[in-house]
Amino acid sequence: ALDYALREDNLFVLLECIAGIMRDQFNSLCQFSQGYLHSTTSAATVSADGHQTSIKIEQNMDDCIISIEDWIYYLQDVYDLNIDALQRALSSHLLNTFVYPVLLETVVDLKSTDGDSIGKNMRHILQS
Repeated sequence: ALDYALREDNLFVLLECIAGIMRDQFNSLCQFSQGYLHSTTSAATVSADGHQTSIKIEQNMDDCIISIEDWIYYLQDVYDLNIDALQRALSSHLLNTFVYPVLLETVVDLKSTDGDSIGKNMRHILQS
């Protein structure tokens, strides 16, 4: 069963599913955060309606964070299997399809106060 699971085609499907779920959860958290910021800074929050909206968004954000934590524990369980090929493939795939393009994407386009691209510096650090 392990040999079958570690076949390149099967492993790719598994890794792509994991990365896709992580991307979806992170994007949901970003959307809930934007909605929360909008609801707390708009005039609607003065009314009871706006207050209820903020509470609902907070609950959604909490649920999303709990779900992300669950996936992090799942990833830890996968790493704890101590299957070297799986660990390397998972690390590489998550870095290339989730960490760099999703989590670090916002940092890459930022500018520092002296006008240098923080992203350029970040890429140099990551390539080292």
